Amino acid sequence: MQKFIHNVALLASIIVLSCALWQDWGMWLTVKRLLISYLGFFTIGSCLFLAFRSVPQGEPKSLKTQNGAAANKGPHG
Repeated sequence: MQKFIHNVALLASIIVLSCALWQDWGMWLTVKRLLISYLGFFTIGSCLFLAFRSVPQGEPKSLKTQNGAAANKGPHG
């Protein structure tokens, strides 16, 4: 997942770089915006990933049905 977040942040930086070349920004302004876009997207993506991972997902359906079917069979199966 870290590689995916890194790729998205890198894509944001490449978009900023292409806008800088197109609009003829100065070097210092371009570098600042590159760093802000990369760090911003990486931080937001990491926080969203951590928020997603912190939510309990519960037991998968396949395990619930297998356990429920085995419990409902009884001793004579």
